[in-house]
Amino acid sequence: AKAKHQAFADPDSDFGTYSNVWESYEEALTKGSSSGRKFCQSNYLSIQAMREIGDARQQFFDLLCGIGFVDRTSVGEANDDRRKALRNLRKSLYNENGNNSNLLNAVICAGIYPNVAHLKPGTSYGDYTMYHKRNERLYFHNSSVNAKRKVYSEGYICFYEKFGTPNRVSVAATCFVHPYSLLLFGGIAKVKHTERLVIVDGWLEINMAAQTGVIMKELRHQVDALLTKMIEKADPREMQTMSSNMVNGIVSLLPA
Repeated sequence: AKAKHQAFADPDSDFGTYSNVWESYEEALTKGSSSGRKFCQSNYLSIQAMREIGDARQQFFDLLCGIGFVDRTSVGEANDDRRKALRNLRKSLYNENGNNSNLLNAVICAGIYPNVAHLKPGTSYGDYTMYHKRNERLYFHNSSVNAKRKVYSEGYICFYEKFGTPNRVSVAATCFVHPYSLLLFGGIAKVKHTERLVIVDGWLEINMAAQTGVIMKELRHQVDALLTKMIEKADPREMQTMSSNMVNGIVSLLPA
């Protein structure tokens, strides 16, 4: 089973791994429900779990349409084929940055913040130290793809779940996230001008020129304002232009 699952592994992100599994399952489903069942059987996956994920995806899609973030007509949804609408969504402009892993990790960061840790490489091969809120040491759970890395660089980790044993606290479902993502979608940022440092939520320290930190804070205000307007259902055409410009700006900041 482990060898089968390894075929879907993303080298840096458990979330990317899950996405690879789903896309492969969805591809199998295009040939019929029986092909979907065979895919799960041959890859040691739960067909029930995959169906529940499919139901959750449909609910999220309906919510996004309900608050005006997605136009149903743009994906050609037919009342009797909602699954096809979701497949069309992947090919639409809404998903034009779907292969930008740094942007996807930024979105994940926005969704699960404050589940963030600061990682520093250790002195020996494959060693590292990782802390949440400065005083809680964390370790990658063995199930995470990031536990298998041999070389670590200093950076920031998002994690979905955290659980403890008598000896350590581990995190699973993890991905690396760019520091700009923490400034755009994290907590309150404070710029330390003379120290060339930005501190997020009082503990996440990011080395950055003060001018850059101030610009990122202003961009964060603009992101918040845009989301508020979209939720309040402002003029759709105006929102389309504003959101496209904002997303393109964020994409240009994050390395591809």
